[in-house]
Amino acid sequence: MCKKAVDIYKDGMSSEELAIKVLEWYGYEHDNFPVPIDPFAIMRKCGIVYQFMNSKKLEGVYIVPENEGDVPVVGINCNRPITRQRFSAAHELFYLVYRESIYETVSRIFKATIGRCY
Repeated sequence: MCKKAVDIYKDGMSSEELAIKVLEWYGYEHDNFPVPIDPFAIMRKCGIVYQFMNSKKLEGVYIVPENEGDVPVVGINCNRPITRQRFSAAHELFYLVYRESIYETVSRIFKATIGRCY
């Protein structure tokens, strides 16, 4: 996954602040972000697998890895305009960064709590 998501996302951070941190991590300079931003390039750099899917109902989908050997997978509706595909990709990328951060935090708390019990 990207860098370490826990290093990017901080509790209470707004979605705008998170987006800026991810773009800076990717190598863009603040106040000089290219338009349009390519979330697919960011996902490739992060090692996130993405596929275009033929769907009548879903804009995008994030498939959670089942174990440490798995990789996250993002599906993007191929029937939508590229602008919508970029939005959906960025939306799913947020969930990846956010989820990993929350997982790391909960895992750390859980291990600390269990450690005190033994």
